Amino acid sequence: MKYAKQIQRLLNITEDQYTAEYLHRWTHWCIDQVKDYIVDPATCTPTAERLYHAELQKVMANTALTNYYSDQHDELEYQALAMLHPQVLTISIGQMREHYDIIMADIFKMYPKSLLNFAKKLTIDNPPYDHTAN
Repeated sequence: MKYAKQIQRLLNITEDQYTAEYLHRWTHWCIDQVKDYIVDPATCTPTAERLYHAELQKVMANTALTNYYSDQHDELEYQALAMLHPQVLTISIGQMREHYDIIMADIFKMYPKSLLNFAKKLTIDNPPYDHTAN
């Protein structure tokens, strides 16, 4: 979040709004990385649901993946600033927001296969809660 302050000023958003958007995007990126484990809720077994949550937890808790995401996010924000800053007086905040969102959507095209494979091999000491084990 190297460029957070500049993006906040450019898009006229608060620090809380920026942080919420960052976390929302990051969470969805993590979910996207374990999409092979997503099952139909109507036919999902408790075992399949636990596997999905365990895989998601491995991805979200992995420092290397978090750092990778953060670096890629910073690079995309740098690109957004480079493109939008010269236009700050010529386009509306709404148009800037649209362009920013288009640029930031590229994060979902990034798939660090070797980091993901390593993360998925890790053992979770505190597996997701099993609500069916009562």
